[in-house]
Amino acid sequence: MDPLTHTLIGAVAGEGFFKRRLGKDAIPLLAIASNLPDIDAIVMLTGGPMAITMRRTFGHSVFLFPLWALALAALYKRLRPEQRFSRLYIASLVGCCLHVFFDLVNSFGVVALWPFSQYRPELAIIFIIDLVLTGLLAAPFIAAKLKPSLDRRLACRVSAAAVCVYVLLCAGCRLRAELLRARVAAGAE
Repeated sequence: MDPLTHTLIGAVAGEGFFKRRLGKDAIPLLAIASNLPDIDAIVMLTGGPMAITMRRTFGHSVFLFPLWALALAALYKRLRPEQRFSRLYIASLVGCCLHVFFDLVNSFGVVALWPFSQYRPELAIIFIIDLVLTGLLAAPFIAAKLKPSLDRRLACRVSAAAVCVYVLLCAGCRLRAELLRARVAAGAE
């Protein structure tokens, strides 16, 4: 996913599911956390040939992104000592999980088991830049600007549900296409 979509995913999760417990900190924390696994993009600054193979590795690893979330929660706790650390960590972890999930369902995949495996699974359900997905995530914030009395929490929850339906629909279409391709390859049609 592109950084804008990752940020919107975090903002929707923050407003729709964490704002009651974290208050005004929910959206910025989740927006940062939902981009945090891309910390491994720093290897691209080296310009070396290994940079491409290291992209989407240590930042996206299921073994390491909980540590990135822990570091973010600890940093945020220093900035906002009144917040409970456990809530900050859970929100940070959710943001990181959402990031890895949406990178996994796009067509580039992640090295989720790094450093123990270099296997890069990808589900190729949605493309890395998906304007429908971005639109569904931006809709509650645009609607809130147009109609300030709108219940943003409810709008973000509806947006999250619409995103789930959209991803499932895309998965169904992908599965249908694979089945058709297999039948054609087998000479059934």
